[in-house]
Amino acid sequence: MTPDTVELEHDWIRHKFFSQEVRLNGKLSNIDYTVGGYYSRQDTLLRAIADIRPFIPLYDTNDPVPAHTAAAFATVVAPVTPGLTVTGGIRFTHEAKDYTFYRYSLTGAVIDPAFNGLKVSYSDSVVDYRLSVDYRWNDQIMTYLTYSTGFKGGGVNPVPTTAAIALPFKPEKLKNFEGGIRTDLFGRRLRFNVSAFYDEYDDILATRLSCAEYGLSFCSLVQNVGSAHTKGVEVELSAEPVDGLKINGSFSYLDFQYKSIAASTGLSLSFVPPYVPEMQWSLGGQYKIDLGSAGSITPRIDASHQSEMYSNAANASTNRIAPYTLINGSLTWRNEAEDLSVALQVENLADKYYVLNNFDIEAFFGMIRDQPGRPRQFSLVVKKRF
Repeated sequence: MTPDTVELEHDWIRHKFFSQEVRLNGKLSNIDYTVGGYYSRQDTLLRAIADIRPFIPLYDTNDPVPAHTAAAFATVVAPVTPGLTVTGGIRFTHEAKDYTFYRYSLTGAVIDPAFNGLKVSYSDSVVDYRLSVDYRWNDQIMTYLTYSTGFKGGGVNPVPTTAAIALPFKPEKLKNFEGGIRTDLFGRRLRFNVSAFYDEYDDILATRLSCAEYGLSFCSLVQNVGSAHTKGVEVELSAEPVDGLKINGSFSYLDFQYKSIAASTGLSLSFVPPYVPEMQWSLGGQYKIDLGSAGSITPRIDASHQSEMYSNAANASTNRIAPYTLINGSLTWRNEAEDLSVALQVENLADKYYVLNNFDIEAFFGMIRDQPGRPRQFSLVVKKRF
């Protein structure tokens, strides 16, 4: 381990962005509708000096990246019977981006003539849909079923090490099926929500760090790598069983499984995408102690957990981020008018060592870089509302 870095980079970004959205809302009989359009344009100039010698020569960039997006959309909300509502929507999106690459030495000499001035373009159009049916059984319980599609925008590989991988990539597309129940029970003292979902992904985007088919042992290549499906469940709880006592919690479970993978990627069907934990949960509670004219004291404690995940599309023990559980606490005094508060807070009460993210290039350069989370820390927070 060393405090020194083997990578130095200095970036300057000049960015201009314009967007405009127009909407028309109306009502036909008992049907509410919205139609509209959206347009955005951005012009970005990226200047970067990167030094990771001896692995890649030091270079200076000056890359213009113009892009634009145009969309049209419509939504209708139709009550069918008392309590039963159907919602439908459609959206057309067109997006385009150009990326022109330049690579100079610090003296201004061209490093790679095949790379310098190379312009790579991306353009695509996507139509997305949404259909939702919800039924309100009474003022306390509502159930719903939804089918929707969506996408993550395509583009151009932003940091290619050679002209061979200065390539465009397609949008990642999603089909989502979801159902759930929303409740407000016992005079709103208990809110309990549950949802289950099933997703189908096509053209999944991942960043590869090894590109053997291009003759590169190390690379940075954003690519559509395959298809997958996921299924999972999410639970939310908020309760106030007695005055002053509040309890909240959440739980999520996600099962990800690749269905197909492009052979050239070297990835396995057993892998999972970066930074996608299988399970997460949180639980917290507080109790307000009334002190009359002296105000109130509220102790609170929160715990959260995240299961293991990986930082690299090519899962390995060297890019595994271990599971961890964190505990935070606070003790808050508020005056009687509740416009002044003083809170003593502690984060990471158990002083747990844990890792937030990881950059694993051990196979190429013998380097693994972890970013640890904050150790135990105390703070005193004073708030005054006017």
